Amino acid sequence: MKIGGEYKVSQIGLRQWQKFAREAHLDADKVRAALVDMAGQLPDLITAAQAKAKKDGLNNAIIGRLAGQLIARAKDCARNFA
Repeated sequence: MKIGGEYKVSQIGLRQWQKFAREAHLDADKVRAALVDMAGQLPDLITAAQAKAKKDGLNNAIIGRLAGQLIARAKDCARNFA
């Protein structure tokens, strides 16, 4: 799915989300606020999901690497969109 004309997650930033908001006839400030809110919540949610996976016996190293990358991306988004 394209966001503001971009497919690659690494290429989707505030400008693309603002373009998406215009194209979807949404308030760009509300979209940005929702993104910041979600990005702020994600690190704790990801950590909880990782802990649950480990508790359920999923100890593969890829889970930790994926969690780390997702948390880093969420923090970058929170910082860049604020």
